[in-house]
Amino acid sequence: MEKWRIKTHMTTPKISVIATFYNLEEYAKRCVDSLTSQTFQDIEIICINDGSKDNTIGILQELAKSDNRIKIIDKKNEGVSIARNTGIKAASGEYIMFVDGDDFLEIDACEKLYNKAVESDVDLVIFQKKYIRKNKSINCNYFKHSPFYNELKDTPYQFFDKIPQTFKSVHAMYCWDKLYKKSFIDKSKAFFPEDTNCAEDNLFIIQLLLNNPKIIIIDNYFYNYLATRPQSLTKMDRLHYIHIHIHIHIHMYIQQYFKKFFNKIQNNKNLLELQVYIFNYYLNVLLDEWNNLYFSDDKKEYIAELKNFINDYSQTDSNYIKMGGYKRAQKLLLLDKYHLYNIYWFLLRPVVKYCLVYPYRFLRKILQNF
Repeated sequence: MEKWRIKTHMTTPKISVIATFYNLEEYAKRCVDSLTSQTFQDIEIICINDGSKDNTIGILQELAKSDNRIKIIDKKNEGVSIARNTGIKAASGEYIMFVDGDDFLEIDACEKLYNKAVESDVDLVIFQKKYIRKNKSINCNYFKHSPFYNELKDTPYQFFDKIPQTFKSVHAMYCWDKLYKKSFIDKSKAFFPEDTNCAEDNLFIIQLLLNNPKIIIIDNYFYNYLATRPQSLTKMDRLHYIHIHIHIHIHMYIQQYFKKFFNKIQNNKNLLELQVYIFNYYLNVLLDEWNNLYFSDDKKEYIAELKNFINDYSQTDSNYIKMGGYKRAQKLLLLDKYHLYNIYWFLLRPVVKYCLVYPYRFLRKILQNF
């Protein structure tokens, strides 16, 4: 078995698409086919087999026989972070995209993204995603009706000028809903943390945001995210997922990473503001996840540990206090104290869904048939 199978371009490709695979024989062909059939042909497709134990590598090798744009990197299993870092090192394109091997792109994604990136001269193009649930495709853009989303959409801007607006307009921390200028990744020295494979893209994105990228947000739904594969790491047992969030995300990403950077740039208001927004981003994520522990015996232990950390961090970090972060954190914790999150998710949300959302969808379908 050859470790590298590379058929080079005559010229530098415009886009390098990095696709990672681990035991995805059921989905690999659909993913690669969505790349080879792109309306924009000037791409290289870097397929990284991360030590799959099934026939994923065989499927990839067979697909590569008919398309000389495909590179295959067959490596031992070390996790998606190292796989993506390997892909970045191998990439020769002007721009980079990431695709998980069980997901796929719309066929015009590369064409429209490249044209938008060149036309706008930006470092990041942020686009929208669809969730695939039980073979149904659902447009996923919770921010579409936000005034900040409409303010930023289709308008290039520097990130430091619009930090709050960005976090209120997109899920800024995913790696696969963006097109990246390769030179900006190199300049930022951005990498995926190789000691974790859960939400590893968050640290990668933080490194890019620290370097004030020029961004454009567009309304196109180009990425199809498979939301129902039970073997996926992000769909593992929820208690284990919470454990990972608390011990890795908060302790390592926030404490260590931010202290490393922000101790050197105490007087940079933009970066201090970014610190507060990212910390509260994780806090919101964790509070949402607590709902899954509501009837668990482990709930009190996890919540007590997280609250102690939040209080220690938010009351002792002068930057966080200076930017009003502690007050924001206390407001979020107050919601949990009085179980307002649980009331919403277990009571109000189903009521709204069945009394308002479903009748509206039904009425819309009726009207569309006239």
